Amino acid sequence: MFQRITKRHRPQWKTSDTTGLVPESMNLKYLEGKKFCVVFVKQTDENDPDSQISMKCLHGRANIDRHGKLNVEGPEFSFPVPATASKQIMPSDGTPMLKDAEFFVMCKVSGMDL
Repeated sequence: MFQRITKRHRPQWKTSDTTGLVPESMNLKYLEGKKFCVVFVKQTDENDPDSQISMKCLHGRANIDRHGKLNVEGPEFSFPVPATASKQIMPSDGTPMLKDAEFFVMCKVSGMDL
């Protein structure tokens, strides 16, 4: 009636102290050292879908830590990209705000001034 769940039937996850769980199958190593842009997007009024949005870019290089987590690093900063955004990474489409980035990701933010 019930199927016993064995270790091999469970999804394989890596844990990270700062990021929670990252699927082991999500390999981001191809981004290592690439020019990367994080686009922060904030909606003026989250309850009004027609309200204005503001965007701000963070440019740096991709660095994959030992847990497989993506960080964007520059001379004076290191920003951990949320694991939930890792599935949304895309190659640059030449949009001027991305500058010379090879890849980018958009992160929705709230409670943060842009």
